[in-house]
Amino acid sequence: MIQSKSKALILLSVIFLLGILAGISLDSMIFKKSRGRGGDFRGPRKERIVEHFQSRLHLTPDQVKQLRTVLDDTDRQIEQLYQPLQSQHDAIFNGLRERTRAFLNDEQKLEYEKMIKEMDQRRRGGQQGGPGPGKPSQDNPEKSQPRHVDN
Repeated sequence: MIQSKSKALILLSVIFLLGILAGISLDSMIFKKSRGRGGDFRGPRKERIVEHFQSRLHLTPDQVKQLRTVLDDTDRQIEQLYQPLQSQHDAIFNGLRERTRAFLNDEQKLEYEKMIKEMDQRRRGGQQGGPGPGKPSQDNPEKSQPRHVDN
C-alpha cells in the first residue's frame, strides 16, 4: 500500500513538473514574438519605440538621443540578467531531448531529429539582435537557447 502511494506521489510530481514546463514553453511560444526577451531594444524594435515616443511626446533631438541611450543601457542590463541562466536553460532542454529520445523507437528517433533541426532552424532564422533566451549562445553560436518545448 505504501509502495503504491509512493509511486502515485512520484507520478503526480512528474506530471506536475511536466505541466510547469509545458506552461512555460507555451507561454514562450505564444508571446515570443510580441515580447522577445522582455527588453530587446535593438534594431527595428528600438526604432519603433523611438518613433512612438517622438510622435506622442514630441521629443527634441537631444531627448531622442537620451532615449536611445536609455534603451541601449536597458538592453545591456536585460542581457546581463539572462546570461547566467543560459547554460542552465540549455542543460534542461538538452535533458528533455535526451529523455525523449530514450523512449522513441528507431524510426521515431529519425523523425524526431528532423523535427529538432527544423525547430532549431526556425528559432535561429527568426531572430534579430544578439543573444538572449531563445537565441544562439555567445560561447557556442550553434547552440540555441530554447524558449519552448521542442519535442
